[in-house]
Amino acid sequence: MKQLLLLLTLPFFLSLPLSGQIDFEQFNGLKCAGPIPPEFSKNLLEKFKGVAQNITTKDRDQKKLEEEFHISSQDFIEDLMTSGRVMYGDPVTIYLQRVLDKVLQDYGATNKNIRVFTVKSPLFNAAATNDGIVYVNLGLMAQVENEAQLAFILAHEIIHSEEDHVLEGFLEKSDDTQTLEGFDDGTSQERKLIALRNFSKSLEFEADREAFTRFMLNSGYDPFEAVRVMDVMLYSYLPFDEVPFSFDFFNNNAFRLSKTLALAEVQAVTAIEDYKDELSTHPNLRLRKDSIISLFAAQSIEDGKLFIVDEQAFLQAQKAARYELPALHLFEREYPEAIYNSFLLLQKEPNNLYLRKNLAIALHTFSMYKNNKNINFMGKVEKVEGNLQSIYHLLKEISSLDMGIWAAQYAYQLAKDFPQDPFAQHLFNRSMEELVFFHELKSDYLFKELASNTEPEVAQETKQETEEASENQNTTARRGRSSKVEVLKKQRDTMEQTDSIRMAFVGEFDNPLFKEVYNSHMDSLYLAKSKQDYITLERRRYLQSNLKEGSYQTNIRFKAAEAKRREKAERVDRVVLVMPEVTQLDKATRQKSLAIKDLQKSASQLATTQAHYLEYLDKANIKYEVLDFKSMDTTDAESFNQLLFARSWFTEYLRHPGFEYMVSLERDSEAFEKTFKTPYMLLTGVVKVPAGSKIFGSIATVGAFIGYPPLGLPYLFTTLTPKFEMLVYTLILDVRTGTLVYERRDTMKRASGQAAINVINYANIMNINAF
Repeated sequence: MKQLLLLLTLPFFLSLPLSGQIDFEQFNGLKCAGPIPPEFSKNLLEKFKGVAQNITTKDRDQKKLEEEFHISSQDFIEDLMTSGRVMYGDPVTIYLQRVLDKVLQDYGATNKNIRVFTVKSPLFNAAATNDGIVYVNLGLMAQVENEAQLAFILAHEIIHSEEDHVLEGFLEKSDDTQTLEGFDDGTSQERKLIALRNFSKSLEFEADREAFTRFMLNSGYDPFEAVRVMDVMLYSYLPFDEVPFSFDFFNNNAFRLSKTLALAEVQAVTAIEDYKDELSTHPNLRLRKDSIISLFAAQSIEDGKLFIVDEQAFLQAQKAARYELPALHLFEREYPEAIYNSFLLLQKEPNNLYLRKNLAIALHTFSMYKNNKNINFMGKVEKVEGNLQSIYHLLKEISSLDMGIWAAQYAYQLAKDFPQDPFAQHLFNRSMEELVFFHELKSDYLFKELASNTEPEVAQETKQETEEASENQNTTARRGRSSKVEVLKKQRDTMEQTDSIRMAFVGEFDNPLFKEVYNSHMDSLYLAKSKQDYITLERRRYLQSNLKEGSYQTNIRFKAAEAKRREKAERVDRVVLVMPEVTQLDKATRQKSLAIKDLQKSASQLATTQAHYLEYLDKANIKYEVLDFKSMDTTDAESFNQLLFARSWFTEYLRHPGFEYMVSLERDSEAFEKTFKTPYMLLTGVVKVPAGSKIFGSIATVGAFIGYPPLGLPYLFTTLTPKFEMLVYTLILDVRTGTLVYERRDTMKRASGQAAINVINYANIMNINAF
């Protein structure tokens, strides 16, 4: 069951009215605006010094524990702020700030600078830090029903911050917080935040009680919304609406999703508010509701309002949050949720380009996972409740070929409807390429015969045409004409259409767009198969996901093909250098060391390493831009948005286990390339480990070293030697295609100084255009 409190985002000091209406027809995701808040640019040591001065205890052990809390929480906050997930100055955050200002006005004086940020997360969560930051997830904004509910949640979080509940919870359960570094999955940031805010149940009741009595009773809002929001929380693990999924939504012309893939009955929603809470950090919702209802009954309360600040602004912010949901689910690889939320939103706005792009990406990317027999991350169908379960069932039961046809057909419709959109054309090309090359397409795959109810002479004509064309059907289809098309077109007009996924492109071979893309890939497939070193795409994917030495040594053809591919790599003459990092790992925890001396040393070495790196780029005649929160012009919101894009793009890239999977943010790569005049993103850094320390067996965890979730890079690096003392890495990626253009990592078993790092980095820069 989803819990209320906790996740990620930061502040903005404006109390401005929502500037105009959001143009949802041209919507392309929320963007930050205005001056960059200092929370993004201050380094960890500055943040720690700012809060450490508030430690007043004389007890040595208590002081040490509080210092540990502050450095750990500030480290997490900095990671969150620079993760690419935190928004400021966008319409949702501006509206949240206005509601927060209303809450603070009625709440009275506070001893902290309370401010709010929005977090790009689909989960229903809000959180407050000890130093006054309130985080609100877009997933929460998408589900709350009105402003009064939102105001109660903000008041609840203010209480947690004002009363130092975060620190108090840490001190009470310090043993639990020692295991923060143990989390290494996709939700590690959120789980760490939960651990840092591991309140007792009494503190949760206190926050509810104080928010209700100190704020809701005096605010003018309907105080009973504090009870009703508990019901919203109860069902928040479900999508924002419950509408039966219809196959007709996707059926188009001759294309039909087979009814055999439909789930007869979805599992009933079993949300339980009176659950056992012994193992939960929060009291169950029934107890919380009863507590607030008792407070409500003890008062003589007049009816209040659902909206005070701005009802229209609330509706705009909620709609924007809902529009973001499919993209957020794509980022998390939650493809059923991305499809279902897109389906919900497209019911009212069926031609919205942003929503249709996200849906097309979900279908295409999942089809690639289906091809590679790698859908375990999706979860079990039987554990899903409500109408979302029908999407889970469909995606599990559909064959990989039919999934590929479905994805290509939807991408084709998108490309036809938006001929001027480059990404729509790009996605159709990629979907058709996947369909042709992975399944080594034959024309029969696309045309499933239908039982005819036409006149005998028509049936005879059908038989004759089919027999004549069968002699050379592949060549005929490749040239843009199918032996069956005309017959099937006639049948379509004279008979009741049956389910058929494989009739997706009946009648489309006359369309220049389809014919050009289809013929191009078919020609490329035949050419590739004619060469001696041909390896099927299925086999190549397998080898790419098993890049151990044995796999390379046992397949010479694959090694040769990869070498040829790299030899043909496009010359890189301009790059965007994204936040270089130098990290010292702790020997015991194998996580970033938070010792003050190690943080100071890493910061100093980073400045030196980056200066040398830029010098080497100049010598190699490689033009560059540097994107870094710490050195960015605080008025340059455009570059800030591009840095958020780069960080998020690479985080999602790490989530995929192979080169071929689409990074959903490729849809925004055109703006990145236009801004910097290059599609190439350069990431580099140094990871140091104490002597003799055994580090993780796989470099999959390099993501953790450089500030990203360690979600696996088996395709990116080979297995590390069990012992090493320094890792220096350089990666160049193409944000248009999600491909690795250059990769080099050097590990050393002995401690090495700055001179060794400089030599390695110099060699890497000079190699970039050499290979």
